[in-house]
Amino acid sequence: MVISSTQTNVSVNNVKNSGSFTATSDPHFFLELSRNLYKNPIRAIIRELLCNAIDANTEAKVDNDVILHLPTSMDSTFSIEDNGVGMSANTIINVYTVYGKSTKSGENDSIGGFGLGSKTPFAYTKQLVVESSKDGIKNTYVFYLNEEGTPSYTLVNSEMCEKSGTKISFKIKSCITEV
Repeated sequence: MVISSTQTNVSVNNVKNSGSFTATSDPHFFLELSRNLYKNPIRAIIRELLCNAIDANTEAKVDNDVILHLPTSMDSTFSIEDNGVGMSANTIINVYTVYGKSTKSGENDSIGGFGLGSKTPFAYTKQLVVESSKDGIKNTYVFYLNEEGTPSYTLVNSEMCEKSGTKISFKIKSCITEV
């Protein structure tokens, strides 16, 4: 076999088999991408979800602030909410739940684009709620690690609404003293 290459082309003579790399759906692989990818998972969650919310507001051309709810002794919920474009059920299932897939790939105006940031809550929690409203429909999903440890989702509610945007929330395990 003779292989010659330039910066952009690879030429292979007498090829018997070729193909593309794929990724496994093994729970340990998801654990590496969700939990072990970040040196400080709590900071990563806040940063990544906040950046996604800012990107959503920017895409929708709204000047509304992102709503960040930090846990207190009375309410142990952490949440980030935007007033952006929201996500349809199709986008949730075919983009949001796919590691490495993003609606922002190749854009210069977006902060994110690698398809990993939305999955950062799994670095801290085994369950979160994603509520997203688009085109008059609000879908509420529970995202969770199933018995094997694989990230999974369930649509728990769908209803009519008048606004668009996304809210991500989850309970904290204990009082966070350093962020």
